[in-house]
Amino acid sequence: MLFKKVPTELDEVWSECIRMHENICAFLSNKGAPKEIWLRQQKYDFCKIASSCFFCQYDDDHNPNHLPDPARTGCPSCPGVLVEPGWTCMNVNFAYGNYDGKFVIELKRLDEIRKAAK
Repeated sequence: MLFKKVPTELDEVWSECIRMHENICAFLSNKGAPKEIWLRQQKYDFCKIASSCFFCQYDDDHNPNHLPDPARTGCPSCPGVLVEPGWTCMNVNFAYGNYDGKFVIELKRLDEIRKAAK
């Protein structure tokens, strides 16, 4: 099976992360792990993406000696943190794993701030 190249450019990382979470919320299945299912359907090798997350992989690419730990130490090169220092995907108001749509809204909010700052 041929896999897509994992995005490394910040604009593409943002785009794919938002697209993935929009689709997960829209087509959530109670079976399996939604991120891994979506990544597989999109032809990504999810085993090569840290925590099956484009943001985590971007952080990992830029901090190879840092173990992602958004709840404790944060992820210094997470695209969300680059826009808003102190940001974490584990925030109880919009945690990524809730799949209630709030995380997508939060990603879009941060993306608008990022684009306006360019």
